[in-house]
Amino acid sequence: MSKTLTVDLGRNYSYQTGGGVSEFNSVTLASPCGDQNLICAKLEQGFYRAQIDVQEFNKRLRPEAYDAAVNKASESDSEIDLPEQEQEIEIDAATVKAVLFMSERVDAAEYLDLFRSLVLKKGVCLCGEAEPLTQKLWSDLDYVDQRKIMTEYISDFLL
Repeated sequence: MSKTLTVDLGRNYSYQTGGGVSEFNSVTLASPCGDQNLICAKLEQGFYRAQIDVQEFNKRLRPEAYDAAVNKASESDSEIDLPEQEQEIEIDAATVKAVLFMSERVDAAEYLDLFRSLVLKKGVCLCGEAEPLTQKLWSDLDYVDQRKIMTEYISDFLL
């Protein structure tokens, strides 16, 4: 049995059913498996490349903190004690969003499109209780909800 994740959306969406209209305000995502693994590998790699960009940006922004840490370590033959920003942090959806969208190396639009190709695969994403996500439903989602689904999926399943 695969792990699932429910993501609450910012508003209600509707879709046509057999004889009427149904609504949903959440999606349920299944953990990756099988033919989804190649796309997941690209998404994970993209995140780590983006993370390197952000780390390099921080080094350029605060070079004195890195120089001080390196000098301190070389004087005492101890491990380099990196500034707080480099300490291990929990990678949640907000962190994923910040890292991906601050990166110079990762194109956010291409990354979101790659993610779209993943969630449109059969069995990956259900709207509400049971409606499979389709291209039309994906297109109906606003940008904030698309981004939220992506960052929650990445932080929960890939990192």
